[in-house]
Amino acid sequence: MKSKASQVAQLVLVSLNDPTTFNFAINDSPYSVFSLIYKGLIDENVITTKLEPALAESWSISADQKRIIFTLKAGLKWSDGEPLTADDVVFTYRDIYLNKKIPTLYRDFLRIGNTETFPSVQKLDDLRVEFTFVEPFAPFLRYAEKLAILPAHALRSSVLSNDANGNPQFLSMWGTNTDPQKIICNGPYQIESYTPAERVILRRNPYY
Repeated sequence: MKSKASQVAQLVLVSLNDPTTFNFAINDSPYSVFSLIYKGLIDENVITTKLEPALAESWSISADQKRIIFTLKAGLKWSDGEPLTADDVVFTYRDIYLNKKIPTLYRDFLRIGNTETFPSVQKLDDLRVEFTFVEPFAPFLRYAEKLAILPAHALRSSVLSNDANGNPQFLSMWGTNTDPQKIICNGPYQIESYTPAERVILRRNPYY
């Protein structure tokens, strides 16, 4: 007799190693589930390689190619049901990826040329975010596909507070020992459970 679980459609993927963290920003391992639990502003079609809407429904580039405005889809939500808005985009880029106190490899993705120049980001309204560059920065749209948007409501306090060594508490957030229910996602799946050296089980994100 089949169990109830075995009657549910499942996809089993093999990983060569355990995930090292469930904190996207500080992850440096190729073995992760982030592509299944997070989305960036746009997607890349794996067949045509063309850029397509993801969290953003559209984007526009200024005539001088120094400004890009992304318009988010209306009604987006995080896996805990909280709204996903322009505040999350600004927080993710300005307070995490461009934060010198957070050692994320993604900061170099946003470096313009060989200088210490980075884009600035501002909220125009709840659905629109504007990125401004000192010069045209062609790779940015491709990077906007790779860089996950993270939840401000769940992580902001850990970015703003420091541990005993003066480092942001964010650096110790969402390790592999974290209760999966506390890891907030915006992709098609969320983490249900993690058994070290055995498996990560994902379930459908009802708000995706």
